[in-house]
Amino acid sequence: DPAGVLPGFDYDVTDENCLLALKVDNGKLVSPGGIQYRVLVLPNHQTLSLAALKKVDTLLQQGVQVVGLKPLHLVSLMGGRKAQSVFRRLADAIWGRDVSAKGERKYGKGVVAWGISARDFLMSKGLVPDFKVEGNPAADAFDYIHVEVDGKQFYFVCNQTEETQKIACSFRVSGLQPELWDALNGETRDAKAFSQHDGVTTLPLCFDPYGSVIICFNRPISDTAHGET
Repeated sequence: DPAGVLPGFDYDVTDENCLLALKVDNGKLVSPGGIQYRVLVLPNHQTLSLAALKKVDTLLQQGVQVVGLKPLHLVSLMGGRKAQSVFRRLADAIWGRDVSAKGERKYGKGVVAWGISARDFLMSKGLVPDFKVEGNPAADAFDYIHVEVDGKQFYFVCNQTEETQKIACSFRVSGLQPELWDALNGETRDAKAFSQHDGVTTLPLCFDPYGSVIICFNRPISDTAHGET
């Protein structure tokens, strides 16, 4: 979990080439493929290239949220003392000169925070987990992927254990009818038992050993509607 977001949130790992290609739309990071992200998480080793640090500066100026410790080391000697000096000045401008173990700071239109996990940062901003298994399952018992296609929300949830599992799952979606899609036989059906509360839909699910299910939130419904068991 290099991004520090588990459980409940998902992430992608990037390299410098992808980082330099990121755009900003309404405070969110946008990849060349159109995928949007809420937060950029920096590596913990506190080493960046000057190009990467300049990109972080640009993203923050445009309203992005960044989580990560102040970078202390330039990744190469390219550019000599001048590059080192520019690197230090830019890091000081973003994080400040005297940095505490934990903090948060406005910079440009964005925010930089450090000494906190990305998960705790997101939740401190009022963002509930995108996916949650109610109760106390093992941290690695379930995995999921969430994508949006034409306003429809698709979750692929997979049982990572060799045991049959009956659980209740919560999804950060409301106002849409949940449907259960079987990728093996193509069967689709409305989820009968579900509830909605505070922008979250919860429904019971049953998994075979290492089984999976696709949950599609499809047709609009009232955000106060509930299913029947």
